[in-house]
Amino acid sequence: MSPRLSALCLVLALVGCNGGGEDTDTGTPVEVAGPTLAHEAPTGVFVEGDSVLLTVTATDPEGVFQVQGSWRRAGSAVWETAALDAEGDSYTMVVDAAPAPGIEYFFRATDASQYAAVSLLPADGEDQPLTIEVLTQGATLPFVEDFEGTASTLYDLGWTEHSDGFPGYTFELTGSQARDTTAVQHGRGLEEIGEMDDWLVSPPLDFSGATSAQVQWWEHATFTTSANHSLWASTGSPDPEDGDFVEVASLPTSAEGEWERAVAVPLGDYVGEPLVYLAWRYQATHADVWTLDDIEVGPLTSDLRITDVAWTRFDPGSAGTLTVTLSNPSGVDAANVQLEGLVDAASGSFSAPVDVGLLAAGTTTTADLTLTVDAAFPDNSWLPIQLVATAGDSGATLDTEVLVGDATAATLGFTTFAEGLLVATVGTGDPAAPDLEVEATTRVYSAGSYELVVDLTPHAAMLPPGPGLDRWWTRISGASAGSLDGFSIDSGTESWVSDDLGAWPSAVETLYYLPRPPEPEVSGSVTTPTPVAPGDLVSWDLTLTNYGPATTGVTTAEVSTADPDVSLNTPGPFTLPTDWAENASTTLPLSFLVALTQDDSQPVTFEVTVIDELESFLVEVDVPVPWPLIGLSGAVVEDALTGDGDGLPDPGESFDLTVSLTNSGELDSFGPLVCLLSQEGGAASATIDDASALFTVLGAGETQDDTGLTLTIDSGASVGEDLQMRLTCTDDQATYTLDFELIVGEPPWRALTAIHDAVGDNQGYDWDFQSADYRVVGDTLQLRLTSAVPYDGSTLFLEGYLDSVGAPYFDYNLIVQSGVARMRGRDISGYIDLSNPTVTELDANTIQLDIDVPTLELVQNRLTVGFGAGYCGSSVYYCDHYPDAWGAPYQGMDFSLWAPMEW
Repeated sequence: MSPRLSALCLVLALVGCNGGGEDTDTGTPVEVAGPTLAHEAPTGVFVEGDSVLLTVTATDPEGVFQVQGSWRRAGSAVWETAALDAEGDSYTMVVDAAPAPGIEYFFRATDASQYAAVSLLPADGEDQPLTIEVLTQGATLPFVEDFEGTASTLYDLGWTEHSDGFPGYTFELTGSQARDTTAVQHGRGLEEIGEMDDWLVSPPLDFSGATSAQVQWWEHATFTTSANHSLWASTGSPDPEDGDFVEVASLPTSAEGEWERAVAVPLGDYVGEPLVYLAWRYQATHADVWTLDDIEVGPLTSDLRITDVAWTRFDPGSAGTLTVTLSNPSGVDAANVQLEGLVDAASGSFSAPVDVGLLAAGTTTTADLTLTVDAAFPDNSWLPIQLVATAGDSGATLDTEVLVGDATAATLGFTTFAEGLLVATVGTGDPAAPDLEVEATTRVYSAGSYELVVDLTPHAAMLPPGPGLDRWWTRISGASAGSLDGFSIDSGTESWVSDDLGAWPSAVETLYYLPRPPEPEVSGSVTTPTPVAPGDLVSWDLTLTNYGPATTGVTTAEVSTADPDVSLNTPGPFTLPTDWAENASTTLPLSFLVALTQDDSQPVTFEVTVIDELESFLVEVDVPVPWPLIGLSGAVVEDALTGDGDGLPDPGESFDLTVSLTNSGELDSFGPLVCLLSQEGGAASATIDDASALFTVLGAGETQDDTGLTLTIDSGASVGEDLQMRLTCTDDQATYTLDFELIVGEPPWRALTAIHDAVGDNQGYDWDFQSADYRVVGDTLQLRLTSAVPYDGSTLFLEGYLDSVGAPYFDYNLIVQSGVARMRGRDISGYIDLSNPTVTELDANTIQLDIDVPTLELVQNRLTVGFGAGYCGSSVYYCDHYPDAWGAPYQGMDFSLWAPMEW
């Protein structure tokens, strides 16, 4: 019996085995071995797409039945297996189109005996396979990337981006600032975030066939004062975290707000490399907006540029000289440089092209061209021209213009009080629909004084400035406050100077005029009676004063109001003095009737329109109509003596009901208040044992409590059923009806504020805060917010800021976005997620938020809160506030206006 068969019998142990003859098994184990395998890994460099030939020899005294090869892409979980072709003892396997970063493989051989003994190479097979590195196939040079096409992400184009710092702002495709339709851009971030450290990494590039190399691109940047850019390269991993990138160049800051061609960066150290990655790195906090486009990697060339153009005076029908400055900042000479000028034949003509000759690497030179202006070309205007410089391997084109005659310009002198973005324009006509508006500046200024000159030469025909629609103006909006110190327009020998100067507030658009317009303002207002009350017929002497220059010609005034509760008996028009002089005053005799329904304690707003022969001016004036606004600000169940003491209106339980009244109006109540409690409906019922509550005179802004009400819930009531209650209060002149709800077995809701928010102050957003109620059930704080108009829950954005003395956080931030809520706490490290409150859409106008109280880690059962809805721009931030006007995050919040919650 053979040794292999003997060994097999030992393995089977319980099976009788004699190989067809006498049993000669001695019991000594004999090793079973498959074919002997030998393999040498192929040598050389493999690039993705190459075919890799793998050869293994297999020998066995019993013969070789089969040899298999298995391979996979390095890191993959899936193997491909095939039987290998044999030629004698040699077996081969071909891996077609080998993938990067490499292949892993092993061999499996089976002998020809009836026991099919198996061997592996390597011995651990797929657990420890053989490997061959496969390099990524780089794009050959020249390589051009214009970011155009249908790709929606950088990854679609083979580019990648990486963030090593704050991850919120990265490189991404953009169409908002591109040389054609698409470029790649990095945003500037916010002041509150940490440092950004972001990388834009190219696809793999193949420098193996290059004899020289450089990279060049076009870039555009704004807010460049804090830019920090650099170029890096890697011949290994494209991931910066792997540490293969080395810095090639620290990049200079590009021009503010202009597209320019970056100076070429030499890449000679990478010539011959089969795999190179280039990376543009952005490191900063709240820095510049950096846009890149039309990236070119190719052979080293000269870099011919037109850097400056100067000229003598040009007039229609005469000739002048242009002196053009040419530079070559590269490391390669520019040979046979030619310069020519091009102009529309109807506007003028240039002299013959100039042979500049050799422009050595890193040098600058000048050349002169003669331009003759056609006699019919308009005087005092700009003439478009094109300058073209060419060399053997590079060129430059500059589209520019030269002044024919005299320039027209506006000059703005201003002071900024702190660092911030400033946006300024100069225009004419109606500022709401300008005939012309020219950008003066959009950039970040440090605190200090500055002067801007704005070219108005193409618009000289719209001068001189004058009243009405001929008036010029500058529109200024600054992130920080500042002042306009001077505003003038000069055209040739004429000059106009504005006296409309002064300070502008932060984040508020301000207009300054040239010439300064008339300025009608209310300088006196006397009503009879005073104060005005609902139901009054009012005589009103309204005095207007013109604090600006005189009006033009016949001048009148008309008065109107949009308040439906006011009838104006004498709207005008009233005749004012012709050419109404500066600082002159006039009094309008007016009369109006206030309806009894004007009882919301809000003033009546009137609009006075002053009209002269060129324009009109709108003046608003408010007439106070103070009134008591009595609201129910709380209801508390007191059952410690008569019930189980849990503060809940339980079935069959008697309790005292403490009610709180708040006067949020501008007038004290008209004497003491007598209130009677009644039930107006609901699924449950109650017996009112004592229905009377008494309050003293309730002053404006005052809150009083009364504990005189007692109730007994019907014993047949079920937990969760409602009781619709009404408190009817009267003083010496008015009756106030206050409706509220009790839920059996649940704590009463309490009003966040006694007065509802004004309707219609939501700036068009589809949530208009009306009221808010709260209560605490167990460990859950419930907030019920109501809008005066229906809302769309799929897009609704609400935000709340909360504060509690002694809490471990500076403040809390509640965010509700599209039906999902998040509660955060802010400490020295920033905002930390605490919980995800439940959002319930109760009806078309009401939403409920359930917040887990223990996650807030409060030390007292008290919070103050301010809510905001929608985003309506940085100057106002939220579209609507509740309570009103408590401020904007990141710009200053008035915590004193937040509403308190206690439980």
